[in-house]
Amino acid sequence: KQQGADRVMGSIHAVIVTWLGAEVVICDKPSCRENLSWVRGPMLVFVGYLFVDFFSMMICDVLKGWRDVDRSMLFHHCFIFAMFTFGGSYDIAVYFASMLLINEASTPFLSMMWYLRYSGRKESRLFVVNGLTFVAIFFLCRIVWIPYSAYQWYTLDFCWDGSSPLRETAPFVMFLGYVSMFVMNMVWFVKLVRGALKQLGFGGKGKDKGASPTCDAENGLKKKLLAEGESNC
Repeated sequence: KQQGADRVMGSIHAVIVTWLGAEVVICDKPSCRENLSWVRGPMLVFVGYLFVDFFSMMICDVLKGWRDVDRSMLFHHCFIFAMFTFGGSYDIAVYFASMLLINEASTPFLSMMWYLRYSGRKESRLFVVNGLTFVAIFFLCRIVWIPYSAYQWYTLDFCWDGSSPLRETAPFVMFLGYVSMFVMNMVWFVKLVRGALKQLGFGGKGKDKGASPTCDAENGLKKKLLAEGESNC
């Protein structure tokens, strides 16, 4: 109950903004300025969610102590909120911010992972399938998509515009944003891959001296990928 409401809200939000991000990519083309275009809307929806979720974490995690404090996620929310608010206010990189909402496609699988763990199905086949899907979607929609978005920005000469001091500074701010987002997501991705390998039986501590390597690997896969009740070799 202490996490369920946030997880459900986060999943619904992720589906909506992923769809909106896809609409931006399909219906619009890369641009450095959007003026009063509808493309600004998806990014503002995301900013509103970050604002609500940040205060939820402050109350539930920091003040009440119901969950472990995730400092990296608090930093993520503050950083993205500042960058997106700045971009939306001054019409800087609005297209690229909305395009990056596709990153959120992995969130529903994270919520499902939490639910399966909470309901005692961490050893089930569904938990493993969902976890591997989560890692794959995370890789495609974040580790691949962020550099692709940066490439689109590069094709527009990094949106270099000398019309005002603010727009002269904008490319440097965007570069900082891209690097920071990519580094944060790479750190999370490495942790996910390690967790997936461990769940599959390949990332644990050293084997006992008398154990068979083949037997150990087989047992790890049976526990995670096959139906419960399989006998160990």
